[in-house]
Amino acid sequence: MKKETMITYKGTNKDMKCHGGIQYEIGKAYADDGASRCDDKGFHSCKTPLDVFRYFAPGQGSRYFVCMAGGKIDERTGDSKIASSELTLTAEIGLPGLVKAHIEYVKSNTTMEHTGREKATAGPRGAATAGDRGAATAGAYGAATAEEYGAAAAGECGAAAAGAYGAATAGEYGAAATGDYGAATAGDCGAAIAGDYGAAAAGHCGAAAAGDYGAATAGDQGAATAGDQGAATAGFHGAATAGAYGTATTGGSGTATAGDYGTATAGSFGTATAGAFGTAASRGSVSVGTRGAGFARGNDVMVRGGLGAILVIAEEQDESYDIKEWKAVVVDGKTVKADTWYKLKDGELVEAQEVVTA
Repeated sequence: MKKETMITYKGTNKDMKCHGGIQYEIGKAYADDGASRCDDKGFHSCKTPLDVFRYFAPGQGSRYFVCMAGGKIDERTGDSKIASSELTLTAEIGLPGLVKAHIEYVKSNTTMEHTGREKATAGPRGAATAGDRGAATAGAYGAATAEEYGAAAAGECGAAAAGAYGAATAGEYGAAATGDYGAATAGDCGAAIAGDYGAAAAGHCGAAAAGDYGAATAGDQGAATAGDQGAATAGFHGAATAGAYGTATTGGSGTATAGDYGTATAGSFGTATAGAFGTAASRGSVSVGTRGAGFARGNDVMVRGGLGAILVIAEEQDESYDIKEWKAVVVDGKTVKADTWYKLKDGELVEAQEVVTA
């Protein structure tokens, strides 16, 4: 067990609480001289930024912070998680900040380098850089960077960045970033970011973000975000968000959100939300904006809409998927209130408790 001070990274839920129930505040110093066992005691954080995804995956209301850990420090062998007797959350950096911090972390831990104008290759913990139209490849824990029209690939825990029109691929726990029109792919628990018209894909627990007209896909418990007219798809328990005219799709228990004129679809127990003139469908809860259209079918489902929206709600039989009762209404602000949750009871709409999403 060591005594030192180090920069670490931490995730919390949306209320800034950890799994142990500690309520954190930015800038407040927490100390407990008797708490420093990595498996069960102490203030936990990670030295490697993207290891935080193991404990607080994106798409579930997770928040991310840079910290200063000190006092007695205990480290585990499975990943970079530590337990410290002292911890201060110095700043909230969010998902983009965590990705940037991971890229810098990888670069700062490289020990071998081979750089060539046409092709660059480095071994484990190495760094590779190639020029225009070149190719850069780095091994595990390495960093690979290629300029425009190039291709960059990094191994596990690596970071890959390519310029415009390039392609960037990173292994598990890696971070991949590419410029406009590029394609970025990251492995499990990784983060992939592509510019406008680009495509970003991340594995389980990963985060994928694409600009306008782009496509973002994340695995289970992941978070996918696409800009206007883009497409965002996330797996079970994931979160998919698309801008105006975009399409957001998520699996069971996930959250799908689309902007005005967009389309949001969520699976069983999920929540689908679309803006004005949008369309939302779910087997859980549905919310649409002004003059939108919402459809919910399942058990104990709920609907909500803005003025002029059309809402269709259907309850199924408990023993089958057969329809037990259904109702279609227009939100007129009188008989059916705007922006108010409803459910079916004995074939009639009744006001329901507000849905709370992560």
